[in-house]
Amino acid sequence: MNTLTTQACLRTYNRLFKENDELYHEIARHFGLSDCALWILYTIREEEQALTQSDICESLFLPRQTIHSAIKKLEEEGVLTLRYKEGNRKNKELALTKQGRLLAERTADQVIAAEERALSHLSEAERSRFLQFYQKYIDQLRKELTEIQSAQLSESETGGKK
Repeated sequence: MNTLTTQACLRTYNRLFKENDELYHEIARHFGLSDCALWILYTIREEEQALTQSDICESLFLPRQTIHSAIKKLEEEGVLTLRYKEGNRKNKELALTKQGRLLAERTADQVIAAEERALSHLSEAERSRFLQFYQKYIDQLRKELTEIQSAQLSESETGGKK
């Protein structure tokens, strides 16, 4: 019987993850967008509500400066505008301009539709299991990495002494 070791599984998972990432990179490049710009447009279209820069950062798990730079460029290109939230002079909401809405229709909306078509080839049960297994892996990986961080923090506090 051929068993899948954790090492072989991890190698395959990493290859698939990178291949998936490359698909999005290629389509962003095809559209003449940076990866981050495509993901910002995607997130705005997917959420269907007013978002702030902080909301985008949280949704995409990307550094604030990376998002800020991409938003600034999109604003300069006339794709989106920033406006203060009503009653809040701290956080600005992103709003697509007419040009931005047209760009999102030609780019992010097409990607979302392609993803939906791809997922439609899986049964409802397969989609559910896929998400359950992926979430279980992420939860366990988070736990394992947190333990590494905690152990290293403890070592640095004690000077490496036990």
